[in-house]
Amino acid sequence: MKRLFLIAFFATSTLSVFAQLNEVCYTDTSLMIEEINRRNESSWSVKEEYQHGDWKVYYDFALTTLKAEYHYTEKGGKTGIWKEYFKSGKLRSEWNYDNAIVKFLPTGKEYYESGSVRVERTQTSDTLFETEYFPGGQKSVFRKWDNKAAEVLEMRWCENGQLVLSYNPTAPQPLPVKRYHCNGKVQSEYNWWMFGYTGVYKEFHPNGKVAVSGQFTEKPADQAVFMARKTGIWTFYDDKGKVTKTETWENGRLKTTTK
Repeated sequence: MKRLFLIAFFATSTLSVFAQLNEVCYTDTSLMIEEINRRNESSWSVKEEYQHGDWKVYYDFALTTLKAEYHYTEKGGKTGIWKEYFKSGKLRSEWNYDNAIVKFLPTGKEYYESGSVRVERTQTSDTLFETEYFPGGQKSVFRKWDNKAAEVLEMRWCENGQLVLSYNPTAPQPLPVKRYHCNGKVQSEYNWWMFGYTGVYKEFHPNGKVAVSGQFTEKPADQAVFMARKTGIWTFYDDKGKVTKTETWENGRLKTTTK
């Protein structure tokens, strides 16, 4: 079996690190593993030029504390069961890239270190479902994708079980959306489609008083692509109904502000 010797020289000492081919310590980010950001946490990925075959990634240079197991095809595609572990040895995630209808979203589960499920993905022949959970087990987010990788439904909850959002992020035409505070009162009202906001927009304080009112440009009936832009007068209020400032917008550009 081929072996790889990694040697680094320092001014006062020499460090020699020995690793079996396709086994490497993740802290050696300059050679085979690069740091990425996943869900606001540090994570690691095998660099593109090394993405073939089976990999084991470790927390330590002695290669005793396993961090991850990755599998690539000869062409660099992800395949098989991918696993990641906490330093304690507990399973952090287990994803199956075989037959995934949305290639970048494999089925499987991700866990909190306590052992409770953090993220779970399942699929049918043409639909992918993803559910996120709070540490206590309550559902926090639900998403649904079709077989064209379009997210067609997203729902969000507070820890108290209050549904705060349910909408289609890729709606082909503007649809009315309501977001809620955790106390059940409306947080905002607006129209949304795949390219953003359009029409009247309002936000509310938790006590029900209007917080912001304004307008986005309307989607022209004859245009398939149109990006959201603020327009006209936007008014901001405190939780007692007093105006705190106004803004004047023109085609997405702030023209004046009055306090």
